[in-house]
Parts: sequence; structure tokens; C-alpha cells
Amino acid sequence: MTTRPPLGNGAARASACPSRAIAAGSGVYPVGEVCPYEAMRQSELRLFATLGLLIWLSGAVTFRFGGHLMFESGPVIVAVSAISIAVSVCLLLSTLMNWRKASETDSLVIAVVMALPGLFGDVAYTLAFAPITGLKPETASTFAAVVIFGNAALFSFALWRARPRG
Repeated sequence: MTTRPPLGNGAARASACPSRAIAAGSGVYPVGEVCPYEAMRQSELRLFATLGLLIWLSGAVTFRFGGHLMFESGPVIVAVSAISIAVSVCLLLSTLMNWRKASETDSLVIAVVMALPGLFGDVAYTLAFAPITGLKPETASTFAAVVIFGNAALFSFALWRARPRG
């Protein structure tokens, strides 16, 4: 499988742009010059952020219509829901990165970019929990715990993917 060079700083970035390689010490581009790699990087990050927002929206709709089953059916169902959500977001990260041929070393950056829109959305969702979800207000802490668990699992998985090998 062909992968793109890492998004982070380093030799892969310098060699991706001839002008950067020529002026390796300064890293300065002439006025108006944009490295194609930099443009790809920004467009890829925007794509991952958009996909993260869409994933969050699908979860928000699911919680709105299925929240009673997921959060108010006892601790076993909550645990199964939390684990299912954690596995789902990890599989989504892996699948989307493979689809875009992103480097595994960028897993954490991509996971954060994908999670941020949903984390900001969850702030509003939690503040107006009962009216938005139709669930009992005391269920908000369970919802927040599941959201935090899912994000912790996603970031842990991303760190594991990005680890140095060898």
C-alpha cells in the first residue's frame, strides 16, 4: 500500500517541495508560492474534520432516537454501548486513514482533527441535554462518561498506531 508522507515536520516534508529542499535551512517560500504538499495537507485535514463532524452528527441523531435504550437500560447496556462506540470510532479512524492513504505516524493528529468538531458539539449537547435528547437530566453524566470513554479509546488507538516500529 502506498502512503503519503507524514503531515508533521521533517525530512519527508522538505523533500516533498523542491523549493523547500533548495532553501532547506530557512523554510521560507517566496511571496505567493505555495507548496503543493502544504495545500494537500490542509485539504486533507479539512476533509478529516468534516468527516468527524458527520460522524458526530450521526451519533447525535442516534443518541436522540436510541438514547433511552443506550443510557437508561442499566449498567450492562451502558458498558456494551460504550465499548461498541469505542470500537466503532477506532475502526472508522483506521478505515478513513487507509482510504486516504494517510501515514500511520499521523494517526494522532488525524484523530484529534476528527474528534474536535464532535467535542465542541458535545459541549452544547451536554448543556442542553434533556431538551435535545429527550432523556432524563440525570442521564447526562452517563452520556458524558460514554463520550469521554469513546474519545479516550480513539486517542489511545491513534497513539498505538503512530508508535515507532522496529
